[in-house]
Amino acid sequence: AIGGSAACLSWGGGGSSTDSEEGKELHALGHLIGNQLKDLRGFTPTELDVVLAGIRASLLGETPSVPLDTYAPKAALLLRDRVQAHEAAEAKRNSAQDEAGLKAAAGVDGARRTTSGLVYHELRRGTGAAPTATSTVKVHYVGSLLDGTEFDSSIKRGQPAEFALDSVIPGWSEGVQLMRVGGKARLHVPSELGYGDRGVGPIPPGSVLVFELELVDIVTQ
Repeated sequence: AIGGSAACLSWGGGGSSTDSEEGKELHALGHLIGNQLKDLRGFTPTELDVVLAGIRASLLGETPSVPLDTYAPKAALLLRDRVQAHEAAEAKRNSAQDEAGLKAAAGVDGARRTTSGLVYHELRRGTGAAPTATSTVKVHYVGSLLDGTEFDSSIKRGQPAEFALDSVIPGWSEGVQLMRVGGKARLHVPSELGYGDRGVGPIPPGSVLVFELELVDIVTQ
């Protein structure tokens, strides 16, 4: 744990109030910055007070209260350990629920579970060519979590995306290779075929990923 007393942040001047329009903007700014600091989720509220006090002191140009040449390397190791512990705990919490979701998806009429654990559900059979493991493809897709939280969409961007199938997550590569150009499918990708226990951006560690795909074209075989 981080030693020392917990120095709570006090920005002064009523800056913590959200009664004014500027206060609301500042509060929103705090959330935006917090979203960039997800690695700190493994710390307790008391520990975060100490971390935030250090951030405040740095921003205000104050002299560090501890020797950074001694404690910065230790802080990096502490952060690494907390991130790993947090991700492992979150992945464990997700695993039972996600396995139930995979079984439910595999039980839908027309869906099947492959030997790797991928759940593939063909929504519309394509009539064109089928890609290979080294193909570059053009696809429209929507990616979401099991609870329906959307994390990516080429449709919202207004144009299909191009991917080399040998450079994407294994579940994506396997699923697209089961399709033909013009086809649509839904993939339920278990975490071991996705981002595993580390998580990425808005995707929590150990998450099942759900993709609705349309294979628009094969750019190169």
